[in-house]
Amino acid sequence: MKKIRLSEFEYKEVLNCSLIDFLFAKQENYNAQHQVVLKQLCNKIKNSIAFIDCYIEKGLHLDLFANSLCKEWNKFWDFIVLESGYSDEKKDIYLKLVIEYVDIETITQLDRNKNISNYLSKKTDFLEIFADESKIRKVIKMLNIKFQDLIIPKVENKLFNFIYENGLYEINRKMIEIIIGTLSSENFDAINTANYTTIKASGLKHLIKYVEDNFDIYIEDVFLTIPENTQESEDFITELLCREEEIISLENRKKIITKQITPITNLSSIEEMEHSLIEFIVEKSKMAASWENVICYYELKDEVIDNILISFFNQEKNHKELSKAKLSTNSKKSDEVIKKISSALILCLEISDHVFGFLMKSIPYSYNRLAFENLSNGKVNWMITNHFLNLTIDNFNLLNEHFNGKHIDLLKQYPHEFIEKQAEYSLNGNDVLALLNSSTFNQQQKISIIKNTDGDIIIDNKNLSNLICDILAEREKIELDFDLLKSLIQYGQKLGNKLKLFIFHFDSLDNNQITRANARNL
Repeated sequence: MKKIRLSEFEYKEVLNCSLIDFLFAKQENYNAQHQVVLKQLCNKIKNSIAFIDCYIEKGLHLDLFANSLCKEWNKFWDFIVLESGYSDEKKDIYLKLVIEYVDIETITQLDRNKNISNYLSKKTDFLEIFADESKIRKVIKMLNIKFQDLIIPKVENKLFNFIYENGLYEINRKMIEIIIGTLSSENFDAINTANYTTIKASGLKHLIKYVEDNFDIYIEDVFLTIPENTQESEDFITELLCREEEIISLENRKKIITKQITPITNLSSIEEMEHSLIEFIVEKSKMAASWENVICYYELKDEVIDNILISFFNQEKNHKELSKAKLSTNSKKSDEVIKKISSALILCLEISDHVFGFLMKSIPYSYNRLAFENLSNGKVNWMITNHFLNLTIDNFNLLNEHFNGKHIDLLKQYPHEFIEKQAEYSLNGNDVLALLNSSTFNQQQKISIIKNTDGDIIIDNKNLSNLICDILAEREKIELDFDLLKSLIQYGQKLGNKLKLFIFHFDSLDNNQITRANARNL
């Protein structure tokens, strides 16, 4: 060895296993020669690479050789993966060599470009290649390897448990399935339709914490990527939606809402979250159609029925479901709140006539007075027909002023009450004519209407006089002022009825009145 000059160790001829074995065995005596040989092995020349392969197969000091080579050539693994052209099988041989013999600090340097980490993370057969030893544990933890997929041995594997407990895996659909399927005794049939719910039900505390510590990654890479993952438990959906922005972004929480078919049955359970998210829940109709939820939203919006809530009402499934229950049924809200939202719903101009009809079925009140003058004819018709408007002077006058003929419709809804209080209502000839033409009132009631109508309204009103003539001709005699009788006979169209009416009152007439009533009228 002493006869070989130091410069000669730069030649390829010195690359033989026996000589290198000697150098490593006597490294303290031949450190300079040792360093020159290592530099030659790092030059990527074909002869050098071939010798490395040869020494790995035949050399006696693999531990010293591998550690020294990797210290000298800190891009050794980059070469193996990116330039060598080696098969995966041969790369695995080198990988085992590095992990088994190279110290942790040097391995960290070799992984500066993350090529060891990336290679390991994709090794599905990792657990078959490496035994559970403290060195491999230290390496994968130091490099923070994130395994993407693993083949699990049939027998219990402590190295797999180590990977699981230390979060050394990528949060992806496959790894979550592997972990739950391997370590949990719980049923995980719903892992595709309720992934997060299955994770929570698994009882695997390390998995649950790992997901919770990386929520946005889990949401983006797993939760949202599974097409059928639409049936999560409401409790867990609520848990996700109530997370702070720095844990789960608002954008991702909106995506969760959009994806899930499970509605939020109790909006008050999430009323502390951002109002923009609650608005999004209602807008996407992910809130259960209940009056408790509607009132909760109404109060959150400072007791305003906004366009989002109107859009919610417009969906057929929602207004039909709401129509099945009264607003006050089992409500925890005060009567004042129920009254406010009831009035707001009635007077909301943006609610369509069709939807209005369904929502009004839930209103528990009828009204003596209501400022409904701006509502559509359709809505007013509905309220009259369904007795939402009581028979009061205020309602009558408002209808008379703003809705042609609707005041008469109101009277028709309450025939008995109207007859009792007719004198309180201001009627003109056309009003009386409409009432007497209505089939709502029986003959006795019509007689009462006539008796309580000022004669001046009837006199000289041709149509009204004609109708009253016909009505009175079929009944027993009632007392009539002569001018009124004269008008009825004058404008009556049916001669027979006119004669009947004249005969009914003949005995009460003097000669002059008989002449005046008879002349040109009979």
